[in-house]
Amino acid sequence: MKSDILNKRCSILILAFIESYWGFTTVFMKNILEYMTPSMYVFLRFLFASIALILLYWRKSMKFDRGTVLRGSVLGGLTVVPILMTVVALQDIAATNSVFYTQFVIIFVPLLLWVIKRKKPGMNYYLSLIVIMTGLWVFTECNLSMITLGDVVTIIASFLNGLAIIATTVYAAHTSHYELGIVQMVSGTLISIPMLFSESMHIQWNKEVFTILIITGVVGSGIAFTAKNFAQRNVSSTTASMLTVLSPIFGVLGARIISNSNGITESVTMSQYCGVFILCVGMVLYFTGVRNIKEIKNILLLPKYLYSSLQIRWRKQ
Repeated sequence: MKSDILNKRCSILILAFIESYWGFTTVFMKNILEYMTPSMYVFLRFLFASIALILLYWRKSMKFDRGTVLRGSVLGGLTVVPILMTVVALQDIAATNSVFYTQFVIIFVPLLLWVIKRKKPGMNYYLSLIVIMTGLWVFTECNLSMITLGDVVTIIASFLNGLAIIATTVYAAHTSHYELGIVQMVSGTLISIPMLFSESMHIQWNKEVFTILIITGVVGSGIAFTAKNFAQRNVSSTTASMLTVLSPIFGVLGARIISNSNGITESVTMSQYCGVFILCVGMVLYFTGVRNIKEIKNILLLPKYLYSSLQIRWRKQ
């Protein structure tokens, strides 16, 4: 029992780190588009990830049976297609709207689980969802007065991300995480090839391009998705979807720290800082199991309780 709890906590920490890393390095994806087209970047990102995983695990005894290939290919499609759709949609909508719609995954995952398994989330989820969606609204300053085709495409991409989270939870229980990761990255590379012919194949190689492909491809795709496959064995799909909220939170930090080729960093607005705070509150509510207003009051009183306890201890000393 204790080992199961420990495994679950470790898995949550792994997923939290992955989502934080993805958010922090998002700005690199914007920077690299100065040197190549979006479709070329997606292709090279998965190609670098595939090569890295093959070199990393080539000595291990691997059995790519039909089930592994099928599961990995499905995950590969559910991974690369939403990325391509989001990149294409960004040509039609604001980045803030994209962030807002992408986080709809926290709605789609429980909804899909209810349709598939008739499994409803607890009251804790609904309370956290209201706070998180409010935080996203403040964070993005969304202008939703007119829904465009780009908005619809991004929402569909978010739905596919939800399917990917559920599929990962199911497939990871039956397949080796590194075998699944290799097939996932290789199939993602192959699926992204047709998109190359829709745009110019021009690419400007330099040190920054190679570095970004290592950061977002080798680490951010190959290692991250393989670790995600491993961690989701012990974590529910709903919890995994909730952890995606860390991505925009750390995205603000990355945008503020990491500069582009001209040495310019993105500015962070007050609404984004406020949104980040509300998002953090929403995640605390979810992971502390809060179900009603009374329990929220108890959490707010926790700092006061800790301070009083420390005072008593100091007096005894």
